[in-house]
Amino acid sequence: MKKSRHHNFTLIEILAVLMILGIIFTLMLPSFNRMINGNKVDQMASRLKIGLDQAQSQAVTSRRNVALILPNKSVDWSDPGEEYCLGGYRLAYVTMEGSKNEDAVEEGSEATELTYDECTFEKWVPDSEWTNRPDGAYLVLVLPKSSEDYDQTKWMDDSSPGAKGVTTSLSSVIAGGAGALIKVKDLPDSSGNKKDYDHCAIVFSPYGEIRNPELKLVVAEAVENNGTLMFPSRSSSGNPMNYLVLGINKFTGRTSFQPLEKVE
Repeated sequence: MKKSRHHNFTLIEILAVLMILGIIFTLMLPSFNRMINGNKVDQMASRLKIGLDQAQSQAVTSRRNVALILPNKSVDWSDPGEEYCLGGYRLAYVTMEGSKNEDAVEEGSEATELTYDECTFEKWVPDSEWTNRPDGAYLVLVLPKSSEDYDQTKWMDDSSPGAKGVTTSLSSVIAGGAGALIKVKDLPDSSGNKKDYDHCAIVFSPYGEIRNPELKLVVAEAVENNGTLMFPSRSSSGNPMNYLVLGINKFTGRTSFQPLEKVE
């Protein structure tokens, strides 16, 4: 009867295999990280869309004004917390306060148009909790529709000299579209203390439209470094590449993903 022979691997063979696996893993790691961070951008953009859809639905069904509260400057939003800034949100019932926009009235018309730039907090929407943003993705800009600043790639040029693709300050990321977001007054923190917060709300009317101008929200892959946002995924010319854009129609209140403009 012939006995089978078992071949035992030598230490050198095992080390060689481990070295090859290590090289393969090292080569694949950047692609793996890009895949994870890309998914985080998708995840955050999808979360924002869900929140906006919920706010519109709640406004229509309750026949009330519903605000999607978007914390922005972390220095002002220590409560609920920095992890909710630039992408986190919560739904609230609000009372609108408007002013006449004389420029919007057509000549010879008796109609008046209100511009809504602030609202007052009433109470949180039942079962609504703070939704944070995933690490590695940020709401980098809110763009109002106008002839000057509706370019979805405009935020890429808001960078420090010699460092294209790096924003000047984490606390001012949304500042470019500040006028498009509505001020919320008497917003309570976890202790019940009330405070006014500038430029932090997208408000849906009882008819489903938004009280803001027509908007685009830009979500991008980014990391924070000493109060500055840096964009690790960039093209050969230095422009950030991993980003998504949500558009909100003013009159229908419908939120949709927008076609991305070409980045060189």
